Amino acid sequence: MQEPVESVGVNEKNADLFDFRIGWSPDGLILTIVSSGKDEQPCWPRSALERADSLRLCLDMRDMRDARRGTRFCYKFAFFPLIGESTRSARPLAQWLPINRAREVPTGVDVDSFVMASRLKDDGYSFTAFIPGAFLNGYDPGFFDRFGMHFTLSDSPRGVFTLQHAPPIPYEDDPSLWSSFVMTDAKED
Repeated sequence: MQEPVESVGVNEKNADLFDFRIGWSPDGLILTIVSSGKDEQPCWPRSALERADSLRLCLDMRDMRDARRGTRFCYKFAFFPLIGESTRSARPLAQWLPINRAREVPTGVDVDSFVMASRLKDDGYSFTAFIPGAFLNGYDPGFFDRFGMHFTLSDSPRGVFTLQHAPPIPYEDDPSLWSSFVMTDAKED
């Protein structure tokens, strides 16, 4: 059983501490995180993954609202903006994680093909990752215009931020609990 993680809710004190965005193109998904305002403890690279700042991203490329267990269209990734022994050796890292009790496992997951960049700032970091659609089973914005998503951002020393509430509810492992997002084209006014 997974230990409960205390989630920090967004309030007026921490609303501007990080910015998470996700976008799409016919070629894939792009996400960015900007973490700032780390006055009490500057951000630095870590070699131990369990202590590093990270983003756990769950995606359901078909947004099957009635599927309570992962399918071949469901993914869970961990992104680490800065992993390394020093600021000179720090680099971003991505990992594919299995979804507990999934009915099917996606094929062709190649996190080495993700394009990632990160930059250490005085009060935090910025991180960008591009996930090619070719490595996401079911990614077809022309046919399926929605996807399911959940994320958990671990940010030292401020804690854990989640899109929904944290465990004991198994958000990362139950796609029916993930938020639905509609992919729309940006239109000029």
